[in-house]
Amino acid sequence: MTATAPIRNPRRWRGFCLALALVAGSAHAAPYRPANDDEILERLPPRAAPAPRAAVPDAALAARAARVFIERARRSDDPRDYGYAQGLLQPWWSAPDAPDEILLLRATLQQHQHAFDAALADLDRVLERSPDKAQAWLTRATIHRVRGALDAAAADCERLRTVAPGVVAELCRLAAAAPRDPQGAGAALDALAAAAATQPDPIYAWYQAERAAAAQRRGDLAAAEAAFTAGLARAPWDIGLRAAYADLLLDSGRAAAAAALLDGAAASDTLRLRALLADRALGNEARAAELTAALADAYAALRRRGDAPHLREEALFELKVRADAARALTLAQANWRDQRELADARLLLAAAQAAGDARAIAGLRDWCAANGVRDAWLETRW
Repeated sequence: MTATAPIRNPRRWRGFCLALALVAGSAHAAPYRPANDDEILERLPPRAAPAPRAAVPDAALAARAARVFIERARRSDDPRDYGYAQGLLQPWWSAPDAPDEILLLRATLQQHQHAFDAALADLDRVLERSPDKAQAWLTRATIHRVRGALDAAAADCERLRTVAPGVVAELCRLAAAAPRDPQGAGAALDALAAAAATQPDPIYAWYQAERAAAAQRRGDLAAAEAAFTAGLARAPWDIGLRAAYADLLLDSGRAAAAAALLDGAAASDTLRLRALLADRALGNEARAAELTAALADAYAALRRRGDAPHLREEALFELKVRADAARALTLAQANWRDQRELADARLLLAAAQAAGDARAIAGLRDWCAANGVRDAWLETRW
């Protein structure tokens, strides 16, 4: 983590404290119940929040404050936190000549919004000016891998290894290699265990997520479960890791274990969807109905704000909860245009098979064959 210099200007300090106060204010407070329905609990700022913008007048401080919100959003899955971060960066949001730190954060937010082309354009600007910027190579490699551009991801990881050799660069390389060679990449990841254990918790969680994905591609569910468990022991706040583990448990018919894994976890829509699937499998109809309505409202609210829900989650909701195979396939295909990771391929196949769409199934199978992508789960279900 990059060290930050002390803030000596009092006006700037007040601006930064405002950002920190927004982060910390709800972290430990006891639940409050209003006395009546007319009581105003909170006035949420608009997406581009004017107060933080006014209070943070320079790019360096804006970047520091925005990073606070992005880190909180990664742990809470609350879209408002991403909105606050974007609001802090709004003065530079469309500026092609923004400082590198702003461009990197802008690319991170665009990546979260699945605006991948815009994110890559910002990363390219950074690398034109600063070709040794490791974070830019890593983020670019991640986007390429998410989109299924495995050769481009591997090339970016090689550039990362030249400018910042070490565990992160090796993880980058193996994550790009695993879809095509889960056996070899899995063995290399296992050999990296001691070095990975010395890394900060977020890096260690990423390491275990890659071990779990490689194991799932090989069909070794016990190894995948061990990796998920190890990652969550160090990073219990990692929503993506917990959701992926819950998916494994649900797919294995272990709904009670999935419910236990999700009990008391962050109230994110991603995890609530898995909790809903567990409740349905366990016959908890009242709670399942409550979660179904809540998630439907959440997806509708995102669309009203102009923020489309992550299509993978909405497609899973339509397929598993509403049993609308045609709608699920439409969403899964739209998601596949942007995201081509393990979970995306499996969801697309499940939706295509439920909808009886042989053409969609053949298209996915052909893509996997053309790109050398391996997955034991897919290969037993073609």
